[in-house]
Amino acid sequence: MFGGWTIDRNLAVTCGVTEDPNGILANDLSTNRQVLMGGPYCDQRNSDIPFRHEFKLAGSYPLRFGLEVGAVLQSYPGWEKSIFYQVPPSLFPGGRTQTETVVLNEPGTLFQPRMNQVDANIKKNFRFGQKQFSGQLDVFNLFNSNAVLTTNENFGSSYDFVNTFLQGRLFRLAFQMKF
Repeated sequence: MFGGWTIDRNLAVTCGVTEDPNGILANDLSTNRQVLMGGPYCDQRNSDIPFRHEFKLAGSYPLRFGLEVGAVLQSYPGWEKSIFYQVPPSLFPGGRTQTETVVLNEPGTLFQPRMNQVDANIKKNFRFGQKQFSGQLDVFNLFNSNAVLTTNENFGSSYDFVNTFLQGRLFRLAFQMKF
């Protein structure tokens, strides 16, 4: 049996990145998500962003007759959410043609629900002459959790609609031969 627990908090200071008082949207290299650079929340040290916990536990146990069972428990915090509002150009004076995107919530205030997943497997080892064989059945997402991974973050009638969620229960058969 082995496992691990991680606790972290990611704070960014992006003041001075842009002259735009609302900030600009850019891709965060660590999460590959859209984040606001600059703007009213450019110094996240002033925000009350919580520590996030991640937990993993795995183990296997040999049984009689060459059988082995194993399980993995994974628990991840949900992704941080933002509320983006795209101000239409018609609201700006002077014939502007581009929309302006504004973040409506402070960083660290909205998150997707926590994602928990349990995987299990059973394996049978056997020999035939000098060759060693194993057959295995894996079940991923054993309890068929449907945790929400991402939602629509644009303010409007479809705000918070689910975009992606955890893949449903999945079975895998595996066979291995060593010679």
